Amino acid sequence: MLSIQSLIVNYPLKQQPALNNVSLELEAGEILLLIGGNGSGKSTLLHCLAGLIPGIYRADVKGSCHVKGLVGMALQDSDVFLLPTPEEELNFILQNQSLTSEKRQQKMDQLISTFHLTPLLKRTIHTLSGGERQRLALAAAIASNPVILFLDEPLAQLDSSFTTEFIQLLQNLASFGTTIIISTTFSSQYEPLKAKYCWLHEGQIVWQGSKINFQGKWGQARSAGIDVDGKGLFIRKGNNETTYQKEKATGAIPVLALEDVSYSYGDTFIMQEVNLSVMSGEFVALTGPNGSGKSTLLKLAAGILNPYSGTILIKGKNIAGLSIAEATAESGFLFQNPDNQIFQDKVIKEVAWGLKMRKLNQELIPNRVAKWLKRLQMEQMAEEHPYSLTKTDRQWVALAGVLVREPSLLLLDEPTHGMDCASTARFMDVIMELAEAGTSVLMVTHHQELAEHYAHRIYDLKHGTCRQVR
Repeated sequence: MLSIQSLIVNYPLKQQPALNNVSLELEAGEILLLIGGNGSGKSTLLHCLAGLIPGIYRADVKGSCHVKGLVGMALQDSDVFLLPTPEEELNFILQNQSLTSEKRQQKMDQLISTFHLTPLLKRTIHTLSGGERQRLALAAAIASNPVILFLDEPLAQLDSSFTTEFIQLLQNLASFGTTIIISTTFSSQYEPLKAKYCWLHEGQIVWQGSKINFQGKWGQARSAGIDVDGKGLFIRKGNNETTYQKEKATGAIPVLALEDVSYSYGDTFIMQEVNLSVMSGEFVALTGPNGSGKSTLLKLAAGILNPYSGTILIKGKNIAGLSIAEATAESGFLFQNPDNQIFQDKVIKEVAWGLKMRKLNQELIPNRVAKWLKRLQMEQMAEEHPYSLTKTDRQWVALAGVLVREPSLLLLDEPTHGMDCASTARFMDVIMELAEAGTSVLMVTHHQELAEHYAHRIYDLKHGTCRQVR
């Protein structure tokens, strides 16, 4: 079904090949777990198999890559859609198949049920949460009944309840002959699958084998950023577990306070009478299922959206009626998708842009930018075009653009999704250092273990209600 022989891929202006002499064979009904840290070449390999390289993405390709049969693919970026609503998106795919209207409706109903899309069908896709868009992207990938399925970090934005269902679905598809390749940095999430394992590192296959034999490689794999057992975020060199102070934060006035805040999309309330606070130097995690309103809450706190009712205070000041620039004077917002806030042609210009817009003294900007590039270990990419970088590195660029302003309050929307363990741990080290220095942090995450390990307090948003769970 699938054959790769001596595949070498070089991107323009890159000194090292993204893939170097990669060879693979897969038969019908086999599942391959393609594991590796960020930048290991996983996405590049999937793009080659799907024909995106060199068809869409420029690269010099040597060797052979043969795929036999109809392909379905879900990219790591779940925002690649053609039509306005989920219903139109899925109908477009189904209408391009030789199905009777009755069979097409049966297939549509099956997709809607399997991926829990009923309440989302008529909504415009851009209003969906990241996890809801991911479910739609996965539904679209299998809608055409592909015989080969490529999935790039498919669980990255999904809540745990749907993750279990989806993994069972993949096993069922394989039992009916679908060949599946899944790229991931979190092999522990796929433990229930009957899969082969292939470990990529710096563009080369360093190991292939069974799930059982992979356990003997756990130590090496963990050092490469792979979460092999669900504990990868919290282990450092020497197998020492990191810890942070979790004393209750104090202060007369919360840096952020939501008081009886409600918000609705049309006639549907996404949250009602939410109360939440973040004190100075406190890291607060916000959890909850896909579509519960977590990203909406952050946008309310940032002044991007206005509440239906209630009050939002930053450092005791009501932000109602302020412009976005005024409302965000004390806060920095990191979007779920870094590509939504990156638009300069060099990293160094991207990081400096926010300071220029805030009219900081021009003479101070170079030193401030250099300070944060160094602190985030990004000096080597200062002159790079952001879109020549991996998505994880683009997330670091977006973070630098936020931190360079040195805000009192950080609002972070799923900032670690798609990051390997090493990058996630480094990211959280930076955030916790900032919190210990007095920065307040409100972070949305689906990673319950991360929230439990790092957060001073945790709120859970579900069915329109927000409650503190720790």
